Amino acid sequence: MPRMKVVAVLLVIRGMGLVPCEAQNLVPNGSFEQFDSCPDFWNQLERASGWTSAGLSPDFFHECDVTGFVDVPSNVVGFQYAATGSGYAGGYAWCEFPANRRELLSVALDEPLTPGVPVYLSMKIALAIDGFQENMKYSIAGMGMRFTMIPMWYDQMGPLPDEATMSMITAPNNTSIWYLLSDTYVPDSAYAYLAVGNFFSDGYATPELVNPLGSHPCAYFYVDDICVSPLPGYCDMASHVDEPHMDQHLIKLAPNPAWENCFVTWKTTGYTPTLLSLYDCFGRLVLKEQVGSLDKLVINVRPLAPGPYHLILESPNGPMNATLLLTNNPNP
Repeated sequence: MPRMKVVAVLLVIRGMGLVPCEAQNLVPNGSFEQFDSCPDFWNQLERASGWTSAGLSPDFFHECDVTGFVDVPSNVVGFQYAATGSGYAGGYAWCEFPANRRELLSVALDEPLTPGVPVYLSMKIALAIDGFQENMKYSIAGMGMRFTMIPMWYDQMGPLPDEATMSMITAPNNTSIWYLLSDTYVPDSAYAYLAVGNFFSDGYATPELVNPLGSHPCAYFYVDDICVSPLPGYCDMASHVDEPHMDQHLIKLAPNPAWENCFVTWKTTGYTPTLLSLYDCFGRLVLKEQVGSLDKLVINVRPLAPGPYHLILESPNGPMNATLLLTNNPNP
């Protein structure tokens, strides 16, 4: 007979009531709508408020450009409407020459990540071709995000990290759409900066020819709607917000949303969880329970305020995580 245990929630932070958390994106100006002055030429990412170069000279595009050079939707490297609003950024992700040419973006997060507390990640990328000055020939896999403790800088002379927190594993080939890249991530450090681009060196690159009539032997991408949030439902996600896609077939919460008791079950084949932890959206631990030989748990959530909570199951095989949403009792 399956073993089950009812777990009461322990408020670890004494004397501090839990309150619902406000939605937030830790990336300032993630959709490139705020600017100090309108861009009018190459290499002006710094005109987008909060953003700087992390490598070479990425670009800022906006409808306010009166020269047409970095206008939206038509500009020097292609044609693309903004995913949101009137602006976006862009940069080279790969070129035939020089070797390892990467244009990378950097931004300081509004607050550092909390180690052990999951965050939701998303960004949109679009492949640029048919620009009136540079007509790109190629696409490439690898565009993504990377967190750092200090601002990243790549000068093309040193090595690339060859790793990313999140990256696109296929090369986009549709130039008319924005591709949504999303994931959940459990940070191991209090990262304070985010870099965006292709962090993999040419040895890992397999360029795809998408525009045989192109004249420029490079891959260039627009980026928009960059989001990092500890809260579900704020960043655009490719899967349902209450089941992060990397764990959706391994861990189940029912009901979700919950208001009294929540049943926690998990895939048992090849997976033996040892510890269950529950965090509120401020990163405060509200429950810590040894799982032992149990194969399911019941959490009493009545003492907790409505809002999102992060549930983590630890095991020798690595952590699994899910988002638990709490609501008021619909039948008080």
